[in-house]
Amino acid sequence: DYQELALPAGFKRASAIAVSADGKVIVGEGTNDNGTCPIIWTDGTPKYVSLGSEPYSDSHADAVSSNGRYVLMHGNGYGLTSAFQTLMMCIR
Repeated sequence: DYQELALPAGFKRASAIAVSADGKVIVGEGTNDNGTCPIIWTDGTPKYVSLGSEPYSDSHADAVSSNGRYVLMHGNGYGLTSAFQTLMMCIR
C-alpha cells in the first residue's frame, strides 16, 4: 500500500531509502535549511536525527534492520576539520 509520509517541522522535502520487514520503520533523508539530514519514520511519525554536535551538510539513513531495531546512518562533515561519520543506532 502507498503511504504518504509526513515531513518533520522545518523540512522542505524527504525521501525514503529503506523499510523494515514489517513496514513500521522507514528511514531516509530530508532537506531543511541546514542541508540533508537523516529522517526515521516510526508508524508514519517522522523524527529528525542529529549525528552529533558537528554540523553535517549531507547525511542520511542508509539502512534499517529487518526487525526495525537498528538504523545505519552516515554523514559528511563540513566543520573546520572535514569528517565522515557512520553511526549504527538502536531505535527501539
